Amino acid sequence: MQVRTGIDIVAVSKISRLKDSLANIFHPSELADERPEHLAGIFAAKEAFFKALKRSPEFLAVEVSKVNGKPAISYAGGEKISSIDVSISHEQEYAIASVVMLLD
Repeated sequence: MQVRTGIDIVAVSKISRLKDSLANIFHPSELADERPEHLAGIFAAKEAFFKALKRSPEFLAVEVSKVNGKPAISYAGGEKISSIDVSISHEQEYAIASVVMLLD
């Protein structure tokens, strides 16, 4: 088993620049709350996830949701991931996320 980690920080203003591409990055469920700081946190979580996986981002292969009030990640890829833990935070103009996963 391998432990992998990833972290990413995103400027909230980046989400405004991506307005025309949101459907290529976010699932409809993730777009239910369109506040830029919320979307920046999700974007950072997706980037952190793929950094931990050591792969190029495939944004729609990952869906970020809340389970019992805590961020969670669902992944539609082929890797055997035993466990994923994600943390997201945002403050003023930045959002940050970290991901820790166990690979079989």
